[in-house]
Amino acid sequence: MKTLLFAVLILPQFAFAALNGTWTGWAYWRYQGQGPKCFAQMKFSENPEKFILKGGLIDCDVVYMETDKREFTKDANGELILDGEVAGAWSVDGAVSTYKWEEQYNENTVVHVNMRVEGGHMDYKEQWIESDGSLLYDIEGRLFQGQ
Repeated sequence: MKTLLFAVLILPQFAFAALNGTWTGWAYWRYQGQGPKCFAQMKFSENPEKFILKGGLIDCDVVYMETDKREFTKDANGELILDGEVAGAWSVDGAVSTYKWEEQYNENTVVHVNMRVEGGHMDYKEQWIESDGSLLYDIEGRLFQGQ
């Protein structure tokens, strides 16, 4: 019985700590369906109330992008709150955590982000959608924790 109780008390701690630390890997940065394989790195911290993207970068030699810090509040309904507004959702299902949100880049472009974390790897997808519905950038990659 003590072993079962220990497991029940420990699991919630891992559920919110999935993103802590530095994640490094690769991403394809596609424009009009074509693009190079790039170096990617992101830094996170997470606790039961907050999910913080400390920063990140995608380096493709010819093209380079840095990601600014973003601090999301995680509410009990599974919503991610950014700057006082609902920006997306988060969930934990067993060993899989997902985080999805949208941000307005400028008046014509919305950025959709989708991260799926399982174990020590993350599948990352970011799409930049123009106001006419066209896809400007499609960034997709895999990052590994602690690399």
